[in-house]
Amino acid sequence: MTKHLAILPCLFALLACVFVSGDLVIRPGATLLLRSSIAMNGGDLDIEPGGTLDLEGGTVAGIGTVLLPAGSNLDGPGGLELANDWVNNSTFVRPVDPAAEITIAIAVSFFENHAPGSGDTDGDGFTDHGEGTLDQDLDMVPDFLDPDALRMDRPPN
Repeated sequence: MTKHLAILPCLFALLACVFVSGDLVIRPGATLLLRSSIAMNGGDLDIEPGGTLDLEGGTVAGIGTVLLPAGSNLDGPGGLELANDWVNNSTFVRPVDPAAEITIAIAVSFFENHAPGSGDTDGDGFTDHGEGTLDQDLDMVPDFLDPDALRMDRPPN
């Protein structure tokens, strides 16, 4: 009996992090409540119009591309770690309230624009596509996520 009980903590540790191979699509009317971590292994995350991802303190890591079309919903707190594109074509603005904060880490080359969406993730009046992933004020935050980024060559939306 003691041998079986020793295995239980290991089993629970394995269940705390789910690995997904392929794309994750949240359909219209569906809500995914995430209270743990998911490793996507390069798959895309697509929240379709009417679909909701509520991170509930969890993290989605290893995402290829995040797609937020108009009408999709993303709630925090939690985190997203992506390797390719952030495509925000919705009204989503990253919350500034620490209780609902969503961290977005993007591991891409700063020589290409990997934020082609028409949305305004940082809520500063400039589209993500217009700002891109450059860091013009050198504060280690890509311009599309930085409401205080320098505006050398971009008019407001």
